[in-house]
Amino acid sequence: MDIYIKSLKDYYGIEIDGMDLLRKGGNLTYIIYSKDKKYILKEMSETFRGTLDKTVRLLKYLEDEDFPSPRLVKTLEGHAYVHFPFNDKILVLFDYIDGGEAEAPSMKDLGHLVATLHKLMDDYKAPLEILDRPFYIDRYLNVLKALDYHELGYKRYEGYGNYLWDQVGKIKRSFCHGDLFIGNIYQDHNHKLYIMDFDTADLGFSIYDIALVCNRTNYFDFKEEDFLKTRRNMDVFLKAYTRVRSLDSYEVKHLDHMIGIYHYALQATIVDIHGLDCIGHDFIDKQWIWLEKWQEASQKIKI
Repeated sequence: MDIYIKSLKDYYGIEIDGMDLLRKGGNLTYIIYSKDKKYILKEMSETFRGTLDKTVRLLKYLEDEDFPSPRLVKTLEGHAYVHFPFNDKILVLFDYIDGGEAEAPSMKDLGHLVATLHKLMDDYKAPLEILDRPFYIDRYLNVLKALDYHELGYKRYEGYGNYLWDQVGKIKRSFCHGDLFIGNIYQDHNHKLYIMDFDTADLGFSIYDIALVCNRTNYFDFKEEDFLKTRRNMDVFLKAYTRVRSLDSYEVKHLDHMIGIYHYALQATIVDIHGLDCIGHDFIDKQWIWLEKWQEASQKIKI
């Protein structure tokens, strides 16, 4: 870690007292301790440079609009990040939000927050990638093929993927954070909410964000009471959301389908990060049972 501490002083002019690993995933996240304040440091692979350039533009826009999102710390030379030659990584430094993951945020407050984000991004002019069926559905079907998943199981996943896309494919694409689960909602000590981690943001389905942030089901163990909690969250969230940004009735009708799509997209992303060996046929079988239970509950209890 000494080389990081020296480099942060060289690049940012910040005297570092210490650092701790905060989160391990596709990238590493550290908390940095300085004499008078704290920072968040993300260590990213060089392969993320293109994504990072997009994220930097987006965060600058949101900062200019005073939206509660991460604030980048510029280097002494005014750069948004640095290439670290020691291990061929990208280092990005952020101001620290004095708080943590929001444990039980008000769905009314979340509805207002997410609607404000989406409305601001409706006017965003910089290019974003349009996400379509290959991203949301086909990536996971390709994983099943690569794992030589049995034909009957593949056909079930393919059939449900076709059904999901038939339902939502015609919805107009707009800004989508893409990873707006509750772990990416932070709250400071003054109870102000922040939206974090914009690395997956692109043009997709706005209601995908809504479905994820309202979702309270366990990813591995479906329980109807969790489904009902999710549905209650949606009811409160949508009332607040639609006071700021409108949704048409067709979008609202297909909120449930976004959770099914989420399971396809997230599993594909997990494999992208960790490799094919990180899941097996048993895991895939259990996920299919989960999706069946979700479909059954969704058909029984309409939005």
